[in-house]
Amino acid sequence: MELLACKARDGNLELAALIDPGVPRRIVGDVTRLRQVLMNLLSNALKFTHEGEVTVRIEAEPCGEGGLHEIRIAVRDTGIGIPAERLGRLFKAFSQVDSSTTRRYGGSGLGLAISKRLVELMGGTMAVESEVGRGSTFSFSFQTRAGTEAAEPELQRILAGKHVLIVDDNETNRFVLTRQASNWGLDPRTVATPAQALTRIEAKEHFDVAILDLCMPEVDGIELARQIRKTRPGRRLPMILLSSVGAEETRGLAEGDAPALFGAILTKPAHPDRLRAALAQLLGGDASVGRERAESKPIDSSLGQRLPMRILLAEDNHINQKVALKMLERMGYIADVAPPTARRRSWP
Repeated sequence: MELLACKARDGNLELAALIDPGVPRRIVGDVTRLRQVLMNLLSNALKFTHEGEVTVRIEAEPCGEGGLHEIRIAVRDTGIGIPAERLGRLFKAFSQVDSSTTRRYGGSGLGLAISKRLVELMGGTMAVESEVGRGSTFSFSFQTRAGTEAAEPELQRILAGKHVLIVDDNETNRFVLTRQASNWGLDPRTVATPAQALTRIEAKEHFDVAILDLCMPEVDGIELARQIRKTRPGRRLPMILLSSVGAEETRGLAEGDAPALFGAILTKPAHPDRLRAALAQLLGGDASVGRERAESKPIDSSLGQRLPMRILLAEDNHINQKVALKMLERMGYIADVAPPTARRRSWP
């Protein structure tokens, strides 16, 4: 989701994800292929959506002993939609819905065919529902085992029962944030406009923390924060600002008064672990509570010698070619590049 946030912002689209509480935090499976499938569906959704939103919903249900779960992932968009009589062509290799699609939107028609095959190799299925002019929902499911999870009693203690005010003019974003807050033990109260937020604060309704969207009509999140400070001069309300990557309004936030107004500024869609960690910090916990620390693993430069193989790189973007070739070089490989017009690397 974070990789596609800029693309969503360039298209003025909302991008959101909701992971149900029953979904294991870790699963045993092929993470690379799972990401490949999800990235393909998300990229297509953004490509064919000109206004509105793209949302991801992930659900899970136990289906056997030993931690076996069925994971269901759905990518819904409000895009152009697909005629019913052409849905059957979607998962065929090198096939497009109509002949003009390739010229207007690009693509070879391989992505969905490969994604469907990968899901089937995981023991799952892929399906699509669509209506012209109203959007599409691509979904897939597969079975996997839940991985081990570390308990987080300190995080649960910090967040339990705290009142959070959520201000966002987008209904989907409000729904996602409300569900996340409830799953973490918080008591969420949501409003769609800054005026509604100020009304509740002026009525002396109790809130422990607030989450404000930056881009809202009439009054943005920063101005709302200023008004909240004036309304509660003696009782500072900790606040988190959610901003879109690339938004002009976010430029210069570091030089303005935003750092003094907000305890954290996160980009949308906010990573659940980062949002939860920021909430825990503002509500009196350690800044590192609930935050997963990814260990940086050095690249094995001897991999090419230990596991020699010839690699063909198929990538039409010159910058992507250079990045991929450099990464392979650091692992000890020299790759051939396709198409032939690209700069080729010969084997010694």
